Amino acid sequence: MAQVDVALSGCRPVPLAHYLKALGILRIVAEQADPEARGWWEEDVFWLRSALDADELRRFLLEEYRPTPIVAPWNGGSGFYPNDNQVGIQAIRSSISERFALYRETITVCERLLRQLELTEKPEKTTKEMLLVLVRNHLPDAVVPWVDAAVILTSHGPKYPPLLGTGGNDGHLDFTNNFMQRVVELIDPVSGQPTPFSKNWLDGALDGTITYGLEETAIGQFFPGAVGGPNATTGFEGKSAVNPWDFVLMLEGSLLFSAASSRKLQPGARDLLTAPFTVYPTPVGQGATSMHDENSARAEIWVPLWSRPATLREIAVVFREGRAQVGRRQVRNGLDFARACAMVAVDRGIAEFQRYGFLMRSGKAYLATPLSRFVVRRNPNADLLAEVDGWLNHLQQYVRGKDVPARVGQAMRAIEAAAFAVAQYGGAAQVQRLLMALAGAEQQIGVSSKARAALPPVPRLSPAWWERADDGSVAFRVAKALAGLADKGMGSFRAHWSPIDPQYVASWVKDVPSPWQVWGSGDLVPNLVRVLEKRLVMAWQKNLENKPGEGTYLLDLADLTRWLWDEALDVRIQELVLGLSLITPPTKSSSSIQSLNGGLPIPRQYAWLKVVFSPESDIRRVLDLPTLGRVPIPERLLGLLRAGRLDEAVQLADRRLRASGLSTRPVPGGEAGLDPVRIAASLLLPVTHAGLRHLLRLVTLPAKPVKEVRSIVVNEEV
Repeated sequence: MAQVDVALSGCRPVPLAHYLKALGILRIVAEQADPEARGWWEEDVFWLRSALDADELRRFLLEEYRPTPIVAPWNGGSGFYPNDNQVGIQAIRSSISERFALYRETITVCERLLRQLELTEKPEKTTKEMLLVLVRNHLPDAVVPWVDAAVILTSHGPKYPPLLGTGGNDGHLDFTNNFMQRVVELIDPVSGQPTPFSKNWLDGALDGTITYGLEETAIGQFFPGAVGGPNATTGFEGKSAVNPWDFVLMLEGSLLFSAASSRKLQPGARDLLTAPFTVYPTPVGQGATSMHDENSARAEIWVPLWSRPATLREIAVVFREGRAQVGRRQVRNGLDFARACAMVAVDRGIAEFQRYGFLMRSGKAYLATPLSRFVVRRNPNADLLAEVDGWLNHLQQYVRGKDVPARVGQAMRAIEAAAFAVAQYGGAAQVQRLLMALAGAEQQIGVSSKARAALPPVPRLSPAWWERADDGSVAFRVAKALAGLADKGMGSFRAHWSPIDPQYVASWVKDVPSPWQVWGSGDLVPNLVRVLEKRLVMAWQKNLENKPGEGTYLLDLADLTRWLWDEALDVRIQELVLGLSLITPPTKSSSSIQSLNGGLPIPRQYAWLKVVFSPESDIRRVLDLPTLGRVPIPERLLGLLRAGRLDEAVQLADRRLRASGLSTRPVPGGEAGLDPVRIAASLLLPVTHAGLRHLLRLVTLPAKPVKEVRSIVVNEEV
């Protein structure tokens, strides 16, 4: 039989009612008309490929479609009790059309079970559980998928997947009773023929065209735009407007979301319903939610959009096994689901997910709020999140507790938002944002002794973060050079802003600040000078021979010169350096790529100072002077620079170089526009060997250096 492709413009990923409507049409056609029917999503429209063309599809739905017996006798308001609205159930109970035969049988079974339990009103907890078991065991097989979609029977009692509220109702709105009412508005229960308005409503449901005569009734959480209320239309308040076919087909589609239960036995874990593509809420990734929504929201659901034509059997498997994993564990929340999408740890064949949150809106009503669209693609940057997975989970559990500092909670939200962006978009900018959020969290935890006692520092990150965060900018390379300062007895750069000692242990849990922690809330340059001073003092106290500017990432002179002359880079460098210092530096030194300096001159006075601050081993290698002695840093040098006495500092550096055996050129005079304090901060940055070679050419004479002269006068001046 020839297959025909039909575009159903009224079936789109948003709102949720229209997504479920697409599933309902595919399910009904495949089960009642053409088992080989296929469906798929293309440019946000659902397409149906079956033996039915557009006209035949309409005729089938209007004249042959047999409604699935959707009932919920366990709910008050379901139509089974004396005080309920019984318009729909009474019409079906007394119908004679063959199209309602299974529905009549189902209602009869339910009423028999209610008589058996002597129920004349909504059952209480224990009786309700008993009724649920009986209903599932005695209803026709065709009805069981509806029961499983609405209720999960567990050893701890019934659980309710959020897609269908609390067992097929949302507050006082019972979906099943409304389903029966809408069905008899579409199909005459006596003749089985479509009602006068049915065709007009069906055209609107399938094509998305404007339809007259919509019903002023409720549709629940599935279609926020149709519920009415304040600002819903012109004037102060609008009324609800529902197409009966939308409601009927929507609930028919919900049957694909049959659920199963699973309990995660881990400290602090909550009951986790493994309903298809349903997770706990994470209020990040878009602007429709806030921190308040995490506590009030029911859940998130990520509905799949597939681009390849698939049969109902294939789609049913996807929904039945609707799981996503991060590593070896099942996803818990929206952030985990985003990571799973980026790591392609979801069912194959899914091109995108439309994310919904069941959020409390319009008073205390829950609405399926569309959040964001997530494309399923391989994103290697998302792999980095595995390194902080355990730590972040620990932080999330801590924030859910009592008496948590508000700043720690805000820091966690910043991490979640940044991690979501890494999973969704990738790119160096998002990885940088995540690094800064991690550093910010460690800062906020570090100022609270209570938080430090409960939480460890951010784990050391692998060098892969440097590569993924690299945006090719001068600011990044400067920040990376600072973050990569070597840990040779003086600690890593991280120890200067976080209360951890050079060995990354004891200081974190102590109430006294680490002696290394000198980073403040001020600008970049004063902070760098304080770091330089601390490293100098520690080197002198420990009698260390290494210089405070030694590091594992060497900066090109062009980048350093650009920073010296461009103060606008400071803000970005200060944002980056703390996050980059969370990364474990590689064991071998690496250099930045040669970059253009835009014609900016290298300050000659900087050259004299930087040579003094350069490791002697590098000077020996560049000048081929294996016998060159030590070039210690004069104790007064940094103080002169902090006092703004640049010329005196350069003269002192020159005398030190000569005393160490180097023949230097005439000392240059002052250069306009140079900030001595900024020059001091720059001495913390390690430069490449090529850069040091250039500096030595500026400083030393080509003649062979003489041996070190130890005169009393020179020693006093030095």
